[in-house]
Amino acid sequence: MRYVLVILPLLIVVVFARENPFIMPSVSTVTVKTTDKRDSRENFSSVKIKLPSSARVLKNIEFHFQNLDGSMESKSIKVDNKIDWHDELIVKKFTDTAKPATKPATKQIQKPLKPKEKVEKINFQNFIVFTIDGKSIHVKTKDEKIRDFLVINPFKIVIDFKKELSFYTKVYKLERKFFKSISIGKHSGYYRVAIELDGRYLYSAEKVEDGYLFKLK
Repeated sequence: MRYVLVILPLLIVVVFARENPFIMPSVSTVTVKTTDKRDSRENFSSVKIKLPSSARVLKNIEFHFQNLDGSMESKSIKVDNKIDWHDELIVKKFTDTAKPATKPATKQIQKPLKPKEKVEKINFQNFIVFTIDGKSIHVKTKDEKIRDFLVINPFKIVIDFKKELSFYTKVYKLERKFFKSISIGKHSGYYRVAIELDGRYLYSAEKVEDGYLFKLK
């Protein structure tokens, strides 16, 4: 009986010394592990993006970011504006450049606007004239248009006109937006005009008084 009395208190001490596995630890016992690993990434300043030539409307801008706890989130900003895919878009950190009130404000110098491309006119042997203005080409001719269609790789507007002619194929290189070149070649019973574009477009064709008007979309 003496031995039982000695062993039992020891067992009680052992049981209560262990942490009860069925009770959640208090907040004071929870510790957050930290790391001494340094983040070598630079602070964000700006980023540039060039959209593909098929882009016409910027619907929204979406940001994906990592939170302090490592979780990932995203935030979307609605825009819904027309865009010119030739333009380079920039997302830039806002910086308050306002000067102290004690100093006189300096006049902000605005950069001059990029001049609009001039209207370009091409006269081929006095039977067809191309007038290029922005995203449109006016084709002045008395010849009947047989057909027009769009081809890809590269994108071209192809126009066939009904007329029997004899001439060497001619290519005009264009140093401007939207249109890269115009080539004219003869075929049996008709001649073909191929207008190479600088990207992906749709177009409209309209019969006008002195020829045809083609507009890019």
